[in-house]
Amino acid sequence: MLGTHIEKVLRYFGSTDSQIYRLRQRWGYFLIRTLPNAVYARTWEFINWHDNQSRTAHAILQRMRQLSQEGGEEVYMYNLHPDIPSKPISTDENRTRQALRRLRIMLLNIRVQLRESVNREPDSAAMWIRNNVWRAYHYKDGRTNLWKHQRQGCAERGGCCGRTCGCCEKVLDEYWIRNYGRGTGPKETMVLHKVYAHCTSECACCVITRGVYVPDPRLPSPDFVAGGRSSS
Repeated sequence: MLGTHIEKVLRYFGSTDSQIYRLRQRWGYFLIRTLPNAVYARTWEFINWHDNQSRTAHAILQRMRQLSQEGGEEVYMYNLHPDIPSKPISTDENRTRQALRRLRIMLLNIRVQLRESVNREPDSAAMWIRNNVWRAYHYKDGRTNLWKHQRQGCAERGGCCGRTCGCCEKVLDEYWIRNYGRGTGPKETMVLHKVYAHCTSECACCVITRGVYVPDPRLPSPDFVAGGRSSS
């Protein structure tokens, strides 16, 4: 990261947030290019794993959000890709509750894995950049540099960042976490963590817009898909 003092100086001389953001990117890329090949490969292997787990968690949250709405399952059922074998099934609240329970358990396991992975992160400049520039740096609205950087890719894939619906700008989930770097009282040590995500195949807005639903292969198959898990 450029450093708080350097950023203050740049702002004093008129640099905008977008200009400072681009400087952060260039500085980060410069540091990454100085890594030894072995460290570079090990670091990006870890980062790719972490990103895949994060995207899986986002897909779970998007499916949970849709299933939690009245008639939410029907959006998926009626738009299921014709090449995916399906079976006739009627809406059932108990089945939906069971599906949500399985998704919550899966989400909890992923979050535990991500939290525990902190202890095995490669000790390298690239990992430091990833944590301090991309993931940890939050704007006032809670979004990270990484989220802002991925907007263009979301739009190019046909996601909500390419439309005016604003789905990716809405909070997908939020929960309180401890911030050991601030104060000693209960209020000073708790921070509301907001989860923002870009579109996956579970985004209901994208399913409705495209008219096609292909379930995320990393998630449990819905009950209306042939071979999908029954709630019984």
